[in-house]
Amino acid sequence: MVATALRVVAVAVLVFTVTATVAGGVSDANHADAQDCPDEGNLCAAFPDDAVGVSDWPYRTNLTVAGDVSVVEITEDELNANQLVDIFGGHQTDGAVRVTVGEDGAIPAEFDYSDGGNHTFHVRAVKAKRTVRANRTADADLLLVGEPPTVYLSTDFPVVERGGTVRIGLEFDDAAVGNVTVAGEGVRLKATLRDDDRDGSAGLLIDSDALEDRAGAVRVVGADRLLTVNVSAANATLSTGTYDLSAGIDGRETAIGLLKVVRRTETTSSTRTTSSAAAAQSTSVGTREPTSPGSTEVESTGEPTADADVPAQESDTSERIGSPRGTEPRGESTRSVPGFGVGSALVALALCLARLWR
Repeated sequence: MVATALRVVAVAVLVFTVTATVAGGVSDANHADAQDCPDEGNLCAAFPDDAVGVSDWPYRTNLTVAGDVSVVEITEDELNANQLVDIFGGHQTDGAVRVTVGEDGAIPAEFDYSDGGNHTFHVRAVKAKRTVRANRTADADLLLVGEPPTVYLSTDFPVVERGGTVRIGLEFDDAAVGNVTVAGEGVRLKATLRDDDRDGSAGLLIDSDALEDRAGAVRVVGADRLLTVNVSAANATLSTGTYDLSAGIDGRETAIGLLKVVRRTETTSSTRTTSSAAAAQSTSVGTREPTSPGSTEVESTGEPTADADVPAQESDTSERIGSPRGTEPRGESTRSVPGFGVGSALVALALCLARLWR
């Protein structure tokens, strides 16, 4: 907002200065207001204002011609016939443009920024009526000043994965046509697009993997129009690297940036799949637990199964075998000593013999 206000003030000051200067130098009868010709036998031509500060291009006005004329021829020292046709319409003659004068003496004119500057248009009567003779001439001065139309980049540093599609946005300021240029790594791409829907913005899509197909590699977003595409590329794709990016209008570069193409990375879904697979593999392999000598190694998966390698009953028995003495339940014999019964019988027999011997 501040920048816009300053620009308007600057243009207003410039216009005031220019208007005062130009107005002070206008005294010839041919430069007078077209409606105030001093002699009705003369031809007069003028614009509504001699000096105009333009803040919104194109600038539209009327060149008013006074006198009984129906067709005039217009020339200008700095403009060629093609430029004059763009401004006034009509058709070309030798270095001039021939146009028909309206019933009210007005000739519509439209000026683009490239037509700005100080001009003196020479008007010559080609077909005259009663009071004005043919070949009478008149001059009309016009000074146009103002800020040039500009095209900006919506994002100065866009990033795209190799093989992907990058969107380059443009913002139009008093302009309807702009171009985008991408250069670097043996590639030069230039596209011109028009803001057809007049919303002040446009989006350009570039397929970094199909540069050889101009029609498919570059397209616009929405209702805007792609006017031209020029591609010069050593490779069919945009390889990883950094490219110069610029936007412009009428051959003027108005914004610069950088386009970065990076290596393609794994998507989020594939990353999740890889992580899940690794976790499943880790779970299925499990960890080995040490066992006592002579026993079978068992892989622990962290979950009980019906067909486990070691039955629960044998596990309980093994646990009781490893229990300290005195912890067995009463009335149960948990182990036996070989030969213990025979020894007891021999001791009893010896005692009996000893008693008889006495």
